[in-house]
Amino acid sequence: MDEKPSKQSENQQSGQTLSNIDSLNSSKIIAKYNADINWDTLSFTYQIQEKYLNKYSTLMAIKANGVDIIKLDSSYYLKISKQNSLLNDKEAPFKQIILFLKISKNQLYDLSDNINLLNEIELIEENGCFIFKLDSISSYDIKLLDEENINATFLVDGKKGVPILKGSLIDYHLYEKSK
Repeated sequence: MDEKPSKQSENQQSGQTLSNIDSLNSSKIIAKYNADINWDTLSFTYQIQEKYLNKYSTLMAIKANGVDIIKLDSSYYLKISKQNSLLNDKEAPFKQIILFLKISKNQLYDLSDNINLLNEIELIEENGCFIFKLDSISSYDIKLLDEENINATFLVDGKKGVPILKGSLIDYHLYEKSK
């Protein structure tokens, strides 16, 4: 006797396939630019500075949440935030990373069409893969007042700082579940 799969089963299979497609597309874009995805495992800010702040440095990649578009002077920046997946691990190099990546006019139009959708989605671990060139990095001693909410207010804290990276967005892949 043939049984139709339940709606819940179809949704689980669809979500699983979507996740695999996003993973594959992220891998393709990282490979296309030969970008380094493992930079956030370095233990100290100076290691990121020494490895990526020179004219011969490789591009960097991050799977994270694109959360806002900001205009500073006449330039636009995509704000990206990542809660480290090792958040509960006391040995995690950085609990959170924040990026401000300068974007082109074409990227602005495409991202602004999708940014509201990105913000409407319940915050998940990541909603896109972003390739960027690092221009500067600093570290601030800040802590989320509400660690459950990535948009929470920050509080100065004496523990290991949060790296703030600034650079230029080269390319990106927004996950299908985010569109």
